[in-house]
Amino acid sequence: HLAVVGLGYVGLPLALEMAKAGFHVTGIDNDPGKCSLANQGKSYIGDISDAFLKDMRDAGRFTATDGRKKVVLFTSEVFPTRNVVINRRPRKPITTFEQLKAEKVGTNKGSSMAEAIAAAGVPNVDDSIPPGAYHDALKSGKITAALWGVESAIALQKDDPEIQLGMFLGPPASLAYAVRKDEPELLKALNEYIENVRRTQTWSRLV
Repeated sequence: HLAVVGLGYVGLPLALEMAKAGFHVTGIDNDPGKCSLANQGKSYIGDISDAFLKDMRDAGRFTATDGRKKVVLFTSEVFPTRNVVINRRPRKPITTFEQLKAEKVGTNKGSSMAEAIAAAGVPNVDDSIPPGAYHDALKSGKITAALWGVESAIALQKDDPEIQLGMFLGPPASLAYAVRKDEPELLKALNEYIENVRRTQTWSRLV
């Protein structure tokens, strides 16, 4: 039995491929809307058909829940992360909150990015942007800025040099593995593995 945390444009396809391979998969996301759609067999990701989602659901291999704290425990930190404001040239990079307040900021309702934007009091927000669609929304002009995890933003910048990284918004956070609560030995093994990796020169170069 596998748990996949985050049912966005990466997590949902991964969860369904694992289900297709024969695993029983619980998809975990803090957005109740995504979980409700997934459990109804309605896809919100362009590359995933309703039929495929329904097949995995009806076979009993996939289900979604927003109660992740009831289902999983998290390992030690794998990698530090921050939410960073992104936009595209020719606009200036957004480096102050005053600048951010003047932008139309896109986000996905129910996501950690949406929570950070709401907590900061950003006034002009479009929370209808689907997971993975920030880039298209920026290019089309539907939004003028977005908030994303810095590791994803850096990867996007490599694909599109017009993307600019600006200020951080919200507190530092961590990326970690999620493990089902009834798998304490797996949690222990992963934590030991993470600690060993953190002692290597590779880890020092990454961080």
